[in-house]
Amino acid sequence: MLAAVNRPHDKPFVISEHSSVDKYAFAILIFMLLFGIKLFGVIDIAQLTLVAILALYYQRSLGHIFMTEIYTFSLLVLMLVLTHTILTSILFHTFDYYAVMRLMRALATSFLLAILIPLLKVRKTQGLAIIVFCIFIHAICIITQMANPELKELMAILVGHDKQTVFLRAFGLVSAYDTAGALLLIGMVISSYFVFKLRRTYYIYIIVVFYIAGLATGRVFMVVGTLYFVLVLFKFLFKKNRKYLAKLIILLIGGVFVFYFMKYIQPILSVSLYLVDKEAVSNDIQISRGGYYIGTLSILQSYLMLPQEGMQLLFGSGELIKVDIGYIKILHSVGLIGMLLMTFYYILFAILSYTKNREDTKLLFMPILFIFFLYNFKMLTFFTRSYHETIIVILILLCLNRERENVKIGVGSKFK
Repeated sequence: MLAAVNRPHDKPFVISEHSSVDKYAFAILIFMLLFGIKLFGVIDIAQLTLVAILALYYQRSLGHIFMTEIYTFSLLVLMLVLTHTILTSILFHTFDYYAVMRLMRALATSFLLAILIPLLKVRKTQGLAIIVFCIFIHAICIITQMANPELKELMAILVGHDKQTVFLRAFGLVSAYDTAGALLLIGMVISSYFVFKLRRTYYIYIIVVFYIAGLATGRVFMVVGTLYFVLVLFKFLFKKNRKYLAKLIILLIGGVFVFYFMKYIQPILSVSLYLVDKEAVSNDIQISRGGYYIGTLSILQSYLMLPQEGMQLLFGSGELIKVDIGYIKILHSVGLIGMLLMTFYYILFAILSYTKNREDTKLLFMPILFIFFLYNFKMLTFFTRSYHETIIVILILLCLNRERENVKIGVGSKFK
């Protein structure tokens, strides 16, 4: 009788513990978390990608889930926010389907990423570089859209951009202008971390590309991004032992920036401060046709609508109101209690990051969290796709790296 022969193709597909596939799987995951679209407005490609990659790694031990005491507590707080949202909807006979589904997605991804990120043997610097690379693709798309209006129209259909495309603005790989700008700001923060902490000087040119692309996304980036860009340039130029050629290039870029700012950005920002509802001069009309509102402050003032009744102000009404300001949306949906719980949830992330790596928290995590809270004044960022998952990934990368450096343990060890 012939003995059975084990052929290579009979073996089950298993990704080894030290596979180079990990960084490519991580890159696909990050790209989809940042820019994944919804098919038919329902099927979330990012979540499907997360589950699919996790399924590929099922053979690896699950004994190394990232589940510290603080992170576990944050998940309990998130469950409390979800419960509060559902109870509020029942109490006031409303149902904010969008808010409930957003929280359920955030809870699921927070747990799944705590399993998957440790499974992927990606170092902190490698993971951060992949995030920058994905955002760099987004920046190139914005610049290309500005140069090619036909491509902008096509991309609008692909990413679900439902506003009229205009010549002064671009959105890249996301559907909203402000989301596009916020991601570029995050890319600038991570790149500056590479420049000043890791001494990788060439990332300064990536920051320049991010800034140029960001000017087409909106006025929040024009203000915040410009302030950050100027600070980075000054710090870079006055750094000791900096190469003269690099300084000269940055000085030339700075000169071009000053010209561009005075000619194009300053007029746009000036009409934004008008407390009027109509275009006043021809230049204002041209800017309005370019995709910018005239008298934005007066428009934002009209959005400051607090709940009238005390119970609704405290607990919310489950109502989804059509305003841009994220904090006002949250107040109407889940009230002050819900807002405080949500804020506490993200503060727990800052505490966790600080306990594991104080320096990286100051240089990297806190600036990104600040961007997150800042943009919630312009749009809803709490638990929103692209923002929430990106913060989770960066948090886990920072904490895992610190554990490995100080305790000298493998990824398969338990995190306490």
